[in-house]
Amino acid sequence: MWHNAFFKVLCFSPGQEAVPSVSVVLGEDHFDRSEKTALLSELRPSKNYTIVILGCLMEVSCGIPTETWVITQPHRDSNPEIKSLRPTGEHVASVPDAPSVITLVGGNSTTAAVTWTFRDTETVDIQASLDNSTWLNCTDPSDNCRMSSFYDDWLPYDRTGMTVFTHLMPGHRYSLWVRGCNHVGCGAARSLEVQTGMKVAA
Repeated sequence: MWHNAFFKVLCFSPGQEAVPSVSVVLGEDHFDRSEKTALLSELRPSKNYTIVILGCLMEVSCGIPTETWVITQPHRDSNPEIKSLRPTGEHVASVPDAPSVITLVGGNSTTAAVTWTFRDTETVDIQASLDNSTWLNCTDPSDNCRMSSFYDDWLPYDRTGMTVFTHLMPGHRYSLWVRGCNHVGCGAARSLEVQTGMKVAA
């Protein structure tokens, strides 16, 4: 039986500091299917947010994340003229900067999931690499990775998303790399060292 189980809820958006995470502890009956609720605070009006939910065991690890997207309601006193405050300056064409941050958010013995953020840089495609070998778009099943991301209309040069690496070896150390590309070329990459868990015997 699972003990000390809980759900961890993460929320992030381009151009905003990370929202404090929320943990929802399961009851004594760890297989209770009753609805669980998590309240996320410190959000901003009229913003796109990615919400990531992970099932975790205390002192062990968190599993593969599930994610969804939401848009918060506008502030009731918001002024329609605020749209004029959006940046209108021309961006100089160049390759994307490296991701400003890359964070491990979950995984198991054969999977690792990382979130990343590009700030103030024009990206068209996001690529990932395992141990800085072949760069992949994560669009083909043979790539052994999945990619998801979104833009914020208010911050067109910011981009946030998640890459899930699959078919990893249990108990192995990996270097996970992410970079952005556009019509000029591919920019610098940022990496994160991760250790997969050991496979639990049935």
